[in-house]
Amino acid sequence: HVQVVKAIYAYSATRGDELSFEEGDLLYIIDKTQSNGWWKARVGNKTGLIPSNYVDENTESIDNPLHEAAKRGNVDFLNECLNNKVSINGLDKSGSTALHWAASGGHMGKYIVLLLEKTEALIKRMRWKALFFIKKQLSDTSKFNHYTNYGIKSSKCPPQIKEMSLFEKDIINLVKTIKFRNLNNTFQEKNKLGDTALHNASWKGHTDIVEALIERGANTSIKNNEKKTAYDLARKPEVAKLLKSSSISNAEDYGADDDEDDE
Repeated sequence: HVQVVKAIYAYSATRGDELSFEEGDLLYIIDKTQSNGWWKARVGNKTGLIPSNYVDENTESIDNPLHEAAKRGNVDFLNECLNNKVSINGLDKSGSTALHWAASGGHMGKYIVLLLEKTEALIKRMRWKALFFIKKQLSDTSKFNHYTNYGIKSSKCPPQIKEMSLFEKDIINLVKTIKFRNLNNTFQEKNKLGDTALHNASWKGHTDIVEALIERGANTSIKNNEKKTAYDLARKPEVAKLLKSSSISNAEDYGADDDEDDE
């Protein structure tokens, strides 16, 4: 977990491995594991050590920096956060991700594309980690590529190896069903209202964002706490059309998958 803080006072390095910074600089604390009172941090393109007590006493914490970038459509700040490995999955007090806010604010262009790319990368990493364990349990490995297609939408993080025996059968069964597509998928993350990023984009009428989310596998059938789908919230005809056609297409795909399983 990368902590982001704003320096209240300047600090001048006294050793070669220390980091100097100015008042107002954003510090990305990337390593707190050292027990000698020094933490590794990054400012801009510089990396070095800073005293941990400075962070405690002379900085202002920046909570949910990606969310702040999303609300303001600040692409430079977004890039800086992502380059410094700020979590793409962080939740604010409303239970929303940065993607929720980006979808709501309509900051498409380069901003939303970057968030989507990072989210896709996370999902892909988690998918392959899960399938690494699953493959060893399959009796018919010739069908592994078919099962891979089911896992492509999931960011389900697999258990530790020592715990795997408790989950083997359940995970394999999930891979064989359509349910695995929606397990902990970052695009399907709900906030406290039950809304996904797709709900937000639909309600705000951001056609380009709705289209981008659908293209990346966002589930159009998820209902929020009021039992409404993104289609139910659509106020723009073009948004409703996109969501309706996607729902029909998904239903056809699911039917095709079921047919394959029956063979």
